[in-house]
Amino acid sequence: MNILIAVDDSTSSLESARCFRELTHQGDVNATVLTVVGLPKTALTESIGHTVSEFVTDALKHDEHAFASVVKIFEGSKAHLAHITRYGHVGHCIAAAAEEINADLIVVGAKSKSPHDHVTHESVSEYVATHATCSVLVVSPRTASQQQLDHPLRITIAYDDSKESKAAIEQFGSYLWVRNADIEVVSVVPIHAVQRDGMDPVELPNSPSVVHEATAFTERAANQLRSQGIRATSRVVEAKHIGSQIAGFAKQHNSDLIVIGSQGQSGIARILLGSTAQYVLRHSDHLVWIVREMNV
Repeated sequence: MNILIAVDDSTSSLESARCFRELTHQGDVNATVLTVVGLPKTALTESIGHTVSEFVTDALKHDEHAFASVVKIFEGSKAHLAHITRYGHVGHCIAAAAEEINADLIVVGAKSKSPHDHVTHESVSEYVATHATCSVLVVSPRTASQQQLDHPLRITIAYDDSKESKAAIEQFGSYLWVRNADIEVVSVVPIHAVQRDGMDPVELPNSPSVVHEATAFTERAANQLRSQGIRATSRVVEAKHIGSQIAGFAKQHNSDLIVIGSQGQSGIARILLGSTAQYVLRHSDHLVWIVREMNV
């Protein structure tokens, strides 16, 4: 695996690196640790009596400390670590650096902002998940603090038979550490409703053929994993809100990780996993792995 780990000197950011270290305990990993210096506004530097040069010098010290902390986290692993620093918009720098090194995966902490990153109201993790061309693993602060992988990894894969969902199955089938995981491949068939004047919405039941087809392609996906020696089950559920159902299913089944395609516009249920992925990212406390097709 070729990984980009975006960190700063904050505790929550370093915990995301630690969480990934626990997740991928088998096989070789080539990891580039990225730190980003977000240059401040002139008014900010003047108010604290710093020049831009002094600000950058101070920021680079924090970044070197962050990299040293990541090196310590990965001690004893098979990871090969390198360090790069970029300057500018944090989210943009992360996405661009991933393309530069041809990364298979970006690891980023949710709501993680560097002490030297000036005012930014946009979530860095959401920006990266939206703009990156490779897969993204988002680690929320709560997930990182609670993650204890002293049991077989429990993974929920949201599946709709789209290209992105198939990419998820392909990716996870190729990772050695997944052999120790229990995977549930879950498809959500949306429940539609019609609104009539002066009346409450009326739910429309799905035809048996729709549910049957979803069951068939979900079981095929699970079988693909089983053929590689991976423990996998399949499940089809019906729900009004797809993202809420996926997050709720993962919570109910004590999943450690939710895997979801960046978008999913094919398949009988026409599940829009693009918007669904964003919902899950915002509303779930789980690790969220947003899948895009691997670089070739």
